Amino acid sequence: MFSFAFITDPQIGLNSPNGLHAADSDRGRMDRAVDFINGAGIDLVFFGGDHIDVIDSEEQRDLFLAGAARLNVPWYGVPGNHDQHPVSLEHEATPKGFLLNHKGSFFIGVNACALRGDLGPEPQAAEWGNLRAAIGAVPAEATHRFVIMHWPLFILHPDEEDSVYNMGMSTRHELAQFFRESGITCVFSGHRHQDIDIVWQGVRLIMSIGTSAWHHYPEEASFKLVTVFDGGFSVRRVSAEAPPADQHE
Repeated sequence: MFSFAFITDPQIGLNSPNGLHAADSDRGRMDRAVDFINGAGIDLVFFGGDHIDVIDSEEQRDLFLAGAARLNVPWYGVPGNHDQHPVSLEHEATPKGFLLNHKGSFFIGVNACALRGDLGPEPQAAEWGNLRAAIGAVPAEATHRFVIMHWPLFILHPDEEDSVYNMGMSTRHELAQFFRESGITCVFSGHRHQDIDIVWQGVRLIMSIGTSAWHHYPEEASFKLVTVFDGGFSVRRVSAEAPPADQHE
C-alpha cells in the first residue's frame, strides 16, 4: 500500500489578489499542499498541468519550481494549455510526460494538449504514438495503471459538443476505447477547475478543481490524496485554503 498526491492547476498568478507571496495567493495554497504532503508519508506527487497562469512568465515559472522543489518526495508533471511556451518549465519530468513504475503500479503522463490536436496534426500523431508505446510497455501483471493528463475527456456528457473544456468528440471516444482495452485503472485530469468523479465505458475519470481557483461554482481549492492497495484505491480531497484567522494561533 502507498499514497500519492495529484495537484492540478496550481496556476501561479491566476488568483493572487494580494500578490504572489501572500497567504491567499496561488503560491500560498501550493505551499500548504506541499507542507501537508511532506508530513503525510506520501510517496509521489503528480502535477496535472497549468502550473502557471501567464504562458511566458519567468517569475511565475520560478515560483512554481521553487514550490515544487520544497517537496521531499519525487514529483512529475504534464503540461496544460498554460504550459506550452519554452520558458514555462525547466524540469526533466515536465512537460513531455512520463512512464513510471512504483511498487507495481504504473503511471503514464500524457501531453493532452498535443493529444487534443491543439499543437497540430503531427504532434497529435506523435503523442498517440507515445501513449501507445507507454501503455505497451506496462506488463500484464501491473497492479494498477493510472493516466495523468490535463484535459478531461468531457464535462457533463460523453456526447457533449466540443469546447475549450473537453477533448474533441472523436478523440474522447477513441481514448475511452483505448483506455478500456488497455486496462487503465483511472484517468486523473484538471483544466476545468471543478471536481468530477465518474465511470465511463468501464474507466474511472477523476477531475480535480486544483489549488488555484474555482471557475464555475464556489468550491474550496484543493488537491487529491490517493491511497493505492492491491484490490483498488481510495481518493480523499484535501483543502489548500488557509484556515480561518481564529485557527492560526
